[in-house]
Amino acid sequence: MPVGLVSEGRIGRFDLRGLLGRGGSGDVHLAYDPDRGSLIALKLIRIGLDPEMLEAERRGVALQQRLQPKVPQIAAIFDFGEIDGFFFVAMEFIEGVDLAEILKPGRLAPAKAVDVATQLCTILESMERVSKDLEEKGRRVIHSDIKPANVRLQEGDRVRLLDFGVAKSVTLSKKFTRNVFGSTPYLAPERLSSEVVDSHTDLWAVSVVLYEMIAGYVPFPGETTDAIERRIRSGQPPAPLPADCPAALKSILLKCLRTEPALRFPDAATLRRHLEAFRAGRPLAISEPTRKIPHVRQETAPPPAPEQRPKLSRSERHRRGARRWRMALGMALLLVLAGALASCGYAWSEGKAIEKTLVEPGADLTALYARYRQAGRYDPFGLCLSGAAQALKGAFAAVADRTLGRFRTAARVERQDWEDALRWLRAAAELVESDESVQARITFCEGQLTRLDAEALFGSNPEGARQKWQEALQSFERSKSIAPELVEVYMALASMYGDPRTRLQDTKKLREALDEAERRGAGRSERGRQALLEAYVREARQASRRASRAQGQERIDLLYKALDGYDGAVNLCKDLRSGTPAACREAQEQQTAVGQELAGKGQV
Repeated sequence: MPVGLVSEGRIGRFDLRGLLGRGGSGDVHLAYDPDRGSLIALKLIRIGLDPEMLEAERRGVALQQRLQPKVPQIAAIFDFGEIDGFFFVAMEFIEGVDLAEILKPGRLAPAKAVDVATQLCTILESMERVSKDLEEKGRRVIHSDIKPANVRLQEGDRVRLLDFGVAKSVTLSKKFTRNVFGSTPYLAPERLSSEVVDSHTDLWAVSVVLYEMIAGYVPFPGETTDAIERRIRSGQPPAPLPADCPAALKSILLKCLRTEPALRFPDAATLRRHLEAFRAGRPLAISEPTRKIPHVRQETAPPPAPEQRPKLSRSERHRRGARRWRMALGMALLLVLAGALASCGYAWSEGKAIEKTLVEPGADLTALYARYRQAGRYDPFGLCLSGAAQALKGAFAAVADRTLGRFRTAARVERQDWEDALRWLRAAAELVESDESVQARITFCEGQLTRLDAEALFGSNPEGARQKWQEALQSFERSKSIAPELVEVYMALASMYGDPRTRLQDTKKLREALDEAERRGAGRSERGRQALLEAYVREARQASRRASRAQGQERIDLLYKALDGYDGAVNLCKDLRSGTPAACREAQEQQTAVGQELAGKGQV
């Protein structure tokens, strides 16, 4: 079957339901996977057409599998391999509307465009963090084909990055990184001229997408691919933005699209901060590199002729030369010291101003952090800003602790709250790197996000959800080992050990976690005690069922185990404030029944 020419049919176990997209490396179909019992996105590449391309795809899929758990905005990979003469990739089908479709009627409002671009920057930041883990293997993770057709907006304008060419590695050949996995209007000048592909070229593509959302057209238009390429490489400024484009946003875009990489924003995080500041109505200053002033040679009187110069002895010449060197060195040291003192003085005064503003009601922490980073340029060793760093660290940690406090009181904490807390804690860790308390909270928040990932997966992929729960449990255990005084970690562990879905049920560990949380001041957790009650009953019920199938001493041992569980449940029911639930009634009835059976056997 010539896949790519039809949109329906069957290949292997998959039922094709329609063509989702066509790229340089293969076609992507909407398909039904009977093994999963759900719709998926199925990418098909014919084997034998280009071995190098196929190998690039294999590496890309393996890399994406590692990337997706840490960058949930891209598609999850379910399966891949060879089938009916094709290399296939079965991946998550992401519902929503492509940005390219949204832009067909015209441009977007600046607020919506900036929100989409901010989310894209966040995705690039996540990919950059994964890249750091891969650096020892000589690889860097890039997307290499960011464009409106590969950006999908879901409900609430949540941005997802589609798979059509996504998540490649810089170890791919130049042929593919440029010609197959790239669209010319979104390629950076350095990528066109030298085929350099890195995080800066992805950031350029995000900038072009932002420009297109604001203007309704790409910044470097042309009638042909060659014309577009010449325009991008020429160094000409982009096409004029609409007159109603805010001046601050225009400044950001113009810096994004400078021809020289050194003149653009250095990374996605910096661009994101500028966009967030613009969205909040407090644009950050756009810095430009200082231009060097050419040295102008001044005319001086010609030196005297050799015969007119006084002749000096060798020792005198040596003494004079040494004296000149000492004077020059002393002056240089004085200038360096004066400059360092002046820089430190400026940084110190900025730090004190930051500390003073921090204690004011409604202090803008984002703006103060940006001010600190600016002052940090004058204090490379952090000595003169240490007080401000400690104060900001405390403020950032306090914001995150409000989220942890809501979790402690059994209130529901949304995913966005955990993500915000994690961002503040990571900023605090940058300020004071050796703070183990902050590191423990970072690990705890990461565990909570992984736990939410597991809950989202449970309905469609129970096994994948259980793997996520195991990862979350490991994060909570690491957090406990770093900071045993963190009360919330014991509450999180109790929820993991008491949830039947996780397959981590352990009544003893659940009770120990609840007791430790209460001992450390969390207060009595009615929800946790209810979970412990259900765990006692569940454990006793299982022992009773096993006893019904056993004989002799084994039956008696299992009955005693069941009785222990029902005894524990009955004792716990006496202190529950939520009345007498069904589990309590069952425990009381079964406690009597099991006790009578043991008494009948002469065991009680």
